[in-house]
Amino acid sequence: MPPVDPLEWARHPKSDATLQHLRRHMKRDLRLAAIYAELVEINVCTAEGKLLCRWDGHKWVPN
Repeated sequence: MPPVDPLEWARHPKSDATLQHLRRHMKRDLRLAAIYAELVEINVCTAEGKLLCRWDGHKWVPN
């Protein structure tokens, strides 16, 4: 079994609450800031924090 990624919740947000939690804490953790930048780049969310797609466990689905 592959190792568990402790930042999986941030890499694949399933709700707006998760995205907002990520945004609150990315100011103190550069790993979270990098993840957020990638989510914006791949159009999962906007730079302003609006979730456009959510992770359903297998793929991104429109929010």
